[in-house]
Order: sequence, then structure tokens, then C-alpha cells
Amino acid sequence: EEIESMYNQTKKSIILEFPAEGFDVIKELYEKLKELIKIIDPDFEYTTITLNKNVLCKPHFDANNKSPSIIIALGDFSGGELNVENEKYDIKMRPLKFNGSKLKHWTEEFTGDRYSFIYYKN
Repeated sequence: EEIESMYNQTKKSIILEFPAEGFDVIKELYEKLKELIKIIDPDFEYTTITLNKNVLCKPHFDANNKSPSIIIALGDFSGGELNVENEKYDIKMRPLKFNGSKLKHWTEEFTGDRYSFIYYKN
């Protein structure tokens, strides 16, 4: 409930860097995100998770990423594919591993509530 409130206020991103000490409000979410990445790729190494709600990213490179990222989107939305170098990927409930520091990427238009989670090293 408090997390939803934070999202509704900012409509932007929350970035979690590890260890996530002092994040009592989002501790349960943090634990669930750790469980999710273990299901997706148990050996994937990351230091940071970015959480987005309804963020439409323009074409960019991830300047601070040190390795490939894993991204997945959840929610009640249509559209919102991840476009990587002009190839669209449906990441709704489908994780994608790619190197955002080397490949230009952006979010396609969408309607509804779209949550994306990005795991990466910085």
C-alpha cells in the first residue's frame, strides 16, 4: 500500500542498490524481487534493481551499467514493448537479457499500468 502510494506520487522510478539497508517500507518487495531473479536466472549477478511504473523511456544507452541487464514487465497494459536497436521485444511476463550500455533501447507506447523491473550491475 505504501509502495503504491510512493509510485502514485512520483510516477517515476525507484532504484534499489544492495545491500538495501534502511528500506523497511519496501523490504517485502525487495525480498520478492530477489526471489523473482532466482527463478529467472539463478546465476545472474546484479547490484541494483530499478523499478518503474508507467515510465516511457526515450532512446538511450545505459551509461553506468557494467554488464548485461535483465528486464521484465508486469501489469495490466497493452503495448509497451522494449525496443532494442529497432527490434521489439514483448517483455510482459517474459524476461529479456541484453546489454543496455552497448545497445540503444527504449519503450514503445503503451496504455494501462506497466511496471518494469531491471536488474543490473553499476
